[in-house]
Amino acid sequence: MTSPPIIIGTILLVYLKVGYFVGAQPTDTHFTLLLSPYYLQNSINIWGLSFILVPVAFLFRRTYSDKYNYTFIAWFIVSLLFWSANSDPILRQPRYAVQFTAAVYFLVILAIENISKINILKKSFNRIGIVFSDEVK
Repeated sequence: MTSPPIIIGTILLVYLKVGYFVGAQPTDTHFTLLLSPYYLQNSINIWGLSFILVPVAFLFRRTYSDKYNYTFIAWFIVSLLFWSANSDPILRQPRYAVQFTAAVYFLVILAIENISKINILKKSFNRIGIVFSDEVK
């Protein structure tokens, strides 16, 4: 109920300040089958070293056991494909990655959670004195 007034207010504010409002540019809608590797090549610069854990999240069976995770998996894959398929090189900028940053970091947290549940790692961490919260009773 609160989003329409905020959207209308934002559009009205931009219109009053600039004199016009344009939602989507015609150049924003040209796509190609040749995907740009920009977001993968610059992933460390955009999201930091944590992006290394995104592919790790896809390796665990636990990632696919919860239906809630499919939303973030689809969000990440569709957004990455959408922005990589845009043919306009001007649109290949880190600022457009903000639209799927939440999905990236959710997958990173999921990878960390899956790694922490590996029994081999738990045993080795217990040897050096680190105890996980689910082991404390």
